Amino acid sequence: MKTLTLYITSLILSISIFLFSACKKEDLSCLPVGSIDRLEWESADCNKSFTVLPGGGGTISTGNQYKFPVFNPNNTYEFIYYKIVKDSGSTVEIDHQIIRYNLLTNQESIILTGTEISGNMAWNKDGWIALKPAAEPFIYLVKDDGSQFSQFSNIPTGNFEVNLTWLKDGNTLLWGGQNLIGTYLKKKKIGDLSETQMNLGNAHINYEFDVSPNNLLLTPKSDNYLDFNLVDLNQENLNNTFLEYTTQEGFKHGRVNWHVDEERFYVSFYENNGSSHLYEINYKTGYVTKVLENCHKEVVEEAICLPSGKHLMLQKVEREVIVNEGPTSSGNGLIENYSLWLFDLKTRKEARIFN
Repeated sequence: MKTLTLYITSLILSISIFLFSACKKEDLSCLPVGSIDRLEWESADCNKSFTVLPGGGGTISTGNQYKFPVFNPNNTYEFIYYKIVKDSGSTVEIDHQIIRYNLLTNQESIILTGTEISGNMAWNKDGWIALKPAAEPFIYLVKDDGSQFSQFSNIPTGNFEVNLTWLKDGNTLLWGGQNLIGTYLKKKKIGDLSETQMNLGNAHINYEFDVSPNNLLLTPKSDNYLDFNLVDLNQENLNNTFLEYTTQEGFKHGRVNWHVDEERFYVSFYENNGSSHLYEINYKTGYVTKVLENCHKEVVEEAICLPSGKHLMLQKVEREVIVNEGPTSSGNGLIENYSLWLFDLKTRKEARIFN
């Protein structure tokens, strides 16, 4: 009997070890009950159309707003995001916070408070977070424990989307885009006295871009087509590789973002025929996939790939029409609220992260 008990115990232990080893650390589907299993997963199909259209009434946001998520390069399950704090249903801003959140433990901590930012953030392996305060013309750094908040750039950038990105070496910050003067691209390494302006050569950089882990810069070529420029920042002389995927006119909505495999990327695009989708594009094969459909009441602004490569973090704009009422006139106003969702690339289901 004792031998049988030991055998059963050993068998259970062996099975447990096998299951544990089969569950890769970066796979969110392996998380225990109480993590993402607590989320309410639902179909990502969007058929929520307005019964009346907005117009003339202006736009407001109500309640908490969640924007600009960035994942921890040292922890698959952790990300930071920007939160505009408001009471439920209120338009009054109470605070602006940078918050660190763990999908595995459901724990969060405030890194910064009282700091309104403009545009995306960037997080490196040494725990430095780069951000652009809205009230400042400079880029700032802060440690991910909230310490050492200090000015990083020396030359004013203006209040433009500056596309903050840590380059492959992990300690060099890249930023740029288009401002009132024209196109620019700058970089600065931690410890250097000042930033340097990169020679763009023949490369064309649009107002926004995303850089892959191996320094491939992807930027829209135009606003009206599904076309892009690819720039290899590892080359001494920068040049464009032109990428075009449809001749259908329309306009891009939100930022373009790489998948972690550096072959695919994601972008939302409205077509003039009335359809709107979040697209996955493989720039090597040219294959274009409609990931999900946007609709009147829900639009994906950007889709950020998790380190696992199996999920996306969606930043959505959720919209409602205020009939015969608005902040600027008596026309139909529009409520636009920003929210964050997890999207499973395999099941095509999504789940809201914060209610």
